[in-house]
Amino acid sequence: MRDYELFIREDGCVSNTPEENRQALRLMRKFLKAETRASSKNSIPRPAESRADLRCVSPRGNYIARAIGARDSMVTPTTSTPDPVLETRIFWDRYKREIAAVIGIALVAAIGFSTYRYYQQRRENEAAAAVASAKTPEDYRRAIANYPNSPALATAYLSAADALRIAKDYAGANAELQQFVDKFPSHSMATTARMAIASNLEAMGKNDEALATYQKIAASYPRDFLAPLAMISEVHLFEAKGQHDEARKACEDVMSQHSDSYFAAEAGAMLRRLKPASVATAKMQPSAPGQPPQPNPAVPPAKP
Repeated sequence: MRDYELFIREDGCVSNTPEENRQALRLMRKFLKAETRASSKNSIPRPAESRADLRCVSPRGNYIARAIGARDSMVTPTTSTPDPVLETRIFWDRYKREIAAVIGIALVAAIGFSTYRYYQQRRENEAAAAVASAKTPEDYRRAIANYPNSPALATAYLSAADALRIAKDYAGANAELQQFVDKFPSHSMATTARMAIASNLEAMGKNDEALATYQKIAASYPRDFLAPLAMISEVHLFEAKGQHDEARKACEDVMSQHSDSYFAAEAGAMLRRLKPASVATAKMQPSAPGQPPQPNPAVPPAKP
């Protein structure tokens, strides 16, 4: 219809509702530049003889389109082509409320997320500052209580345990380390914390519990870099208890399972100085009074 001037009778159009009718007329005036009049107003001007009239009547209304500059009295209908700009403007006018609502919701969500991230970052910075300024176990515990979900919580637990260990409060240090392990079981320092628990148990004289902890670390984390150290620690405890066979087996396990580790060489040195249980317990047979001691037959005589 871009080659025509469009005249529409307002009282000759029919829509589902009066509001839709007014909306349709408004769209025609805005986008099609149509002229709308009521039948009671001035009649639509007649075109000149050199111009052609095109009158169309439909069940939902009628309109008169007047061709400009047409020389022939016959109007040849043409196939209309879609106008992207016009269709875009009509789409926007029809759905602008919905589009505005969606944009508003997206803006509110973006503002809310940004506010949350700002608040979270601020809390994390405050927690890190509190842990960095702490000096005593009580300061670390206060930081843990004030910032329970902060990433700095792990550092606070480890620092509190270290301060307690320095004060020789091994039981308190183990309590902090156990809380750290319970809250952060997959943390990169979790195995180190378990080793520290075993070391504190040794310091308290609880060698059996320490040995069980070392064995659990070696069995549960065989590929961890601290696994051979846990096995070497087992050797010392076995040797202190006089269980030389178990100590030798622990050394052999270190050398076979962690041959590329630094502790493999240490395990070899320990293995060389450890004696088999049969040799370690072999002694000279008691002799009768006045006779020289007789050698034990189980022990081979020394070579010259």
